[in-house]
Amino acid sequence: MFNVDMGAYSGSSLGDLPGVPLQSSLIGGGRLRVTFSGAGSENGGGGGGVMELYGDGIDADNGEADFHVNGIESVVTINVGGPRTYYGTQADINDAMLRAINDDPVLNKLLTAYIADNNTLVVQSLIDGSFVTEDLDIEIIRPDFANYSASQTSAALVEARALGFADSSVTTLTLAALGQPLTNGFYSGVDNDGLGAVQDDEPFENLFSSGSQGDDETDNIINGGNGNDVIVLSTDDDGSIANGYYSLDGQLFDEASNEVIVMKGLFGSDTIINFQTAGVEDYAPEPGGPGILPNSGFDFLDFTAYLTSKVSATGSTASANTVFVTLDDYSSGTTPMDFGGVTLDVNEVVVLDFLTDVPNGEFFSGLTAAIVQSAINNVPSFTEFGNFDGGEFALDDSLLTTGPGLLVNGSANAIIMVQNDLNIGEYKVFQVTWTDNSADTLTPPVASVTELGKLDFGTALVDLDEINLVGSSESFLFDGFGLNQFGPDSGILLG
Repeated sequence: MFNVDMGAYSGSSLGDLPGVPLQSSLIGGGRLRVTFSGAGSENGGGGGGVMELYGDGIDADNGEADFHVNGIESVVTINVGGPRTYYGTQADINDAMLRAINDDPVLNKLLTAYIADNNTLVVQSLIDGSFVTEDLDIEIIRPDFANYSASQTSAALVEARALGFADSSVTTLTLAALGQPLTNGFYSGVDNDGLGAVQDDEPFENLFSSGSQGDDETDNIINGGNGNDVIVLSTDDDGSIANGYYSLDGQLFDEASNEVIVMKGLFGSDTIINFQTAGVEDYAPEPGGPGILPNSGFDFLDFTAYLTSKVSATGSTASANTVFVTLDDYSSGTTPMDFGGVTLDVNEVVVLDFLTDVPNGEFFSGLTAAIVQSAINNVPSFTEFGNFDGGEFALDDSLLTTGPGLLVNGSANAIIMVQNDLNIGEYKVFQVTWTDNSADTLTPPVASVTELGKLDFGTALVDLDEINLVGSSESFLFDGFGLNQFGPDSGILLG
């Protein structure tokens, strides 16, 4: 709940909320940022998957909402309702909050905001989970008044004098002339901590939060299809009963939800909430039997529609088997770093970080399939884009197209997931195809790259493991779950 008079409030419900009397502050043309991290943090609550624990990965605030590091964000301009232009009230912040949440195509699937008693504002979650106050972060950023034109400064000072924040002797917008400080005393629930003195540092202080994790096991297989989707996975990660294969019904027999996101074709831009990685471990590939398993619920990514390369041990294409999916994670999670020496292997998923080059205008939004393709092939005309320099990639060229060990049709496939360094947890996904034929020593392999779509998990896929990938040898622990389209002994593990 927001804009509640904390001193006057003595209850524990949404009824008859006391609002803070309207006050004025220089906010017109400023910005309001909303960040929602999903359920839980290391300080309490649970069910939010990767957003629950990892946060910025640096300090004790792991799991709290952190703009472009941990959570789903929306930014809007604060508009001041007349007669003034520069100095607005809490009502104008409420208007910005409503627009930031209810008009955002992703957040409006997760939250709803409405005006309550006495100009207070309530935000409620549309999804389950055990929430803590740190899961919803609201920041108010003043307009850049230091760079106002002379006419803007003059007009703002007219309003400041009318409101009693300045007199005729004041000719510049000093801190004293900005009106009410952007603190919880002005708008309770605001978090301007770390935005600098001009922004009036203030840790956020939402009134209370609630909610509970799911307690029903839901082992769903979800294909978002084409277009943009918001996919909310279960918050049930109960580890009280260890994961295990239950042969009678072919399902995972535990108390936790283990769900699958299926990618096919060009899948658009998908936001995935509550995705849980398994933790990096050498899980024993023992289909239908005992093995080392994650202790609690985790989820799967299915790229097998693209990772279709097959190898035949006998030399007969009729007896060829699909190559197991593997993972090579070069990403540094919530602290992106450069990569180098990347070899793309057959049916491999490679995770990389993109590093923005601001001086040269090279941003994640401009990273295209053509750029990735040029970097992989190291074409002479390609210089660099961000940290894609050319020369840091190699394509596997160790397999044959005839005889025992042949790669059927020489068809090699891989997936590259590239993380946005300025919006942690957002990945562009590219399919890479090439002809892998070690017998051809004169012609080096040449990659063809297609951009498939974007996946936003809210924060980095820290502790992603091969067991999280459908078609990996480790995922065969759950062959009876129906994740793999081939039998437990028919996969081929290269290398």
